[in-house]
Amino acid sequence: MQLLCAVQKYSWGKLGSASLVAQLGQASNPQFEVCEESPYAELWMGTHPNGPSVNKATGEALFDWLQQNPSSLGTRVREVFGENLPFLFKVLSVRQALSVQAHPSKSHAEELHRLRPDLYKDPNHKPELAVALTPFQAMCDFRPAEEIRGFLQSNYFHFLCLLQCLGYNSFIVPYPFYVKYATTWAIARMEPLAVVIYYLLWHRVAVWLHQLFTKDELDRWVRALQARPKSIAQLMEWLQEEWRRITVDVLETLLESMPDRLAAVIAARGVGELRAIVGEDTACRFVTCDEANQQSALKACFCALIAAPSDLVASQLTQLVERVAALGEADRAHVLAPLLEELHSQFPGDVGCFVMYFLNVITLQPGQALFLAPNQPHAYLSGDCVECMACSDNVVRAGLTPKYKDVDTLCEMLVYHCQPAEDKLFVPTREDSCTQVFLPPVPDFAVAHINVAPPLKQHSLRPRSTASILLVVRGTGSTSDPELQLAPGTVIFLPAGAKMSVSRSSDAALDMYQAFANV
Repeated sequence: MQLLCAVQKYSWGKLGSASLVAQLGQASNPQFEVCEESPYAELWMGTHPNGPSVNKATGEALFDWLQQNPSSLGTRVREVFGENLPFLFKVLSVRQALSVQAHPSKSHAEELHRLRPDLYKDPNHKPELAVALTPFQAMCDFRPAEEIRGFLQSNYFHFLCLLQCLGYNSFIVPYPFYVKYATTWAIARMEPLAVVIYYLLWHRVAVWLHQLFTKDELDRWVRALQARPKSIAQLMEWLQEEWRRITVDVLETLLESMPDRLAAVIAARGVGELRAIVGEDTACRFVTCDEANQQSALKACFCALIAAPSDLVASQLTQLVERVAALGEADRAHVLAPLLEELHSQFPGDVGCFVMYFLNVITLQPGQALFLAPNQPHAYLSGDCVECMACSDNVVRAGLTPKYKDVDTLCEMLVYHCQPAEDKLFVPTREDSCTQVFLPPVPDFAVAHINVAPPLKQHSLRPRSTASILLVVRGTGSTSDPELQLAPGTVIFLPAGAKMSVSRSSDAALDMYQAFANV
């Protein structure tokens, strides 16, 4: 059964024919008209009441057809989920960022629906799988702790780290001393390394003077220098030579000892505006905590950010955007300036612009996937993807949105687990020469990527034990059913156990995605 599917025109979608959703919608339905000024965000394939698919030949809703033909769902689907598809299959074309959000677990969704049915309209969970069709950028899960610390650390912390790298663990360097010299030192960015060298120079001068003179002698010597300009000039020459010597000694020591730690310390550039919102004490607790207390300290920082007063967030965000505009290329890259500026242009003053300093920012390449389990923070930023999810509308938002932000619920539900971005890639299993299958740890759905590429001309799809929906993304071809021709945008409903072979007719690969229940 070939389907006609609903197109959702949310404001964040790509505009006009630049949207893959619009391209697929128009290719499968000649009556679909594309307006170049309108956004085309999502193509929905399934039985969701807000965008139900219909039989292209008869106009009958897929849901109604399933009620008359429940056996087409498959025995296990009917046992576990009843007489309806348990998933919603989509294509997304993202121009502007979607909200920073998470989805509740099944038990939490039931509780939220009972307590706030006006906000959480169903009792189901909403795990999601996104497979990139073009380079697809997203934020997901918390960064490694060291990366977050780098954004939250102050230069004073870096200064102390550098002293420790040099072996000066016994030095007591009060914060007022650092502020005095870091704020008077004639360096544009007040580099911690420069302040270290400056501090050590004067420490050496002080030690040398106290070794040579008593206090009274020092007083007389200073008065004598003040009366003899030539002596002052000689002292300055000595200081300049000593400065060069200390600089060389410091750099050689740093390069020879703990190079990995040194590189991390020097490369780090704290985001003072973020620290100002989170609060010095809260930031310091996370920066200095041990692994046992890391999750609670991270939760305190993240919740302090997203619950901060909007006027404080807006003022600090404006200050940060103005500051990064003047940074050099390397420093701009470190503080994620291009993404910051893009998000700020889309959502001025929104706290979500700061969330990227806590969450991994990842760009999926075509064919790569993310699985988003319950309670995992995420936000789609740009690009095109195929997405499959459990049937639910439950979204808990906290930023990059004009919609309601349920900050308290989000803070309590999130999993505060840090991991690198590369660990977020969800890897498929190879099913046959043309098929890879993404099998997430939920029963609601799985997705197969079927690519019939030259020199292959034909391929037999593996029969599924559940009903499935097949989408053609690229290429053209025919099927074993003479009434079903394949082209971009073709969407086919296959009953459980259905067999179908496909033949590629174009020089390009025939690229398809198939969603089915994972039971």
